[in-house]
Amino acid sequence: MSDEPNCLSPEEYQEGYRLACLSHACSETHVDA
Repeated sequence: MSDEPNCLSPEEYQEGYRLACLSHACSETHVDA
């Protein structure tokens, strides 16, 4: 298994990772609220 994405460009990979982090942070915020 490799951590390198097969279909995503580095930019797309980073954007997806950023959105995932924001989504998780948002969920954490809602849980904390």
